[in-house]
Amino acid sequence: MGLFGGTPKVEKIIEKYKKGKTGIEDFAKQMTDITVYSASPVGEDKDGNRQLYLLPDKDGVLCQPVFTSKEKGEKYFASVGRVNCQLLEGPLIVVVRTMRRMNEKHNNKAFGIIVDPLEADIWIPNEVIETMK
Repeated sequence: MGLFGGTPKVEKIIEKYKKGKTGIEDFAKQMTDITVYSASPVGEDKDGNRQLYLLPDKDGVLCQPVFTSKEKGEKYFASVGRVNCQLLEGPLIVVVRTMRRMNEKHNNKAFGIIVDPLEADIWIPNEVIETMK
């Protein structure tokens, strides 16, 4: 495991982005088929209350956290007080497509993705997500 605790391929993609060698569009494209871990946007806190576990970006757009390892997801959700959280595993593009379907069905608002919020903390904005196929 490297600096960001992921597989060597993921490490290389993150490192190139963090060093400014690629832009967010290229980062998102390279991450499309990478396995990530995510959870339902709604979950339960330690007091049994249902909460929305999306993070707002600087413009207030809600972003789905995704993680490059199961351990990172577990660590993050423990840090924000979410309990009984089941992480789902799959390519980033599946998360994007699922979010699109949910979004179209419920509110049709812009959304983003944040990769490894406690570590790499890379925000993929809605305008980039809209280009992902």
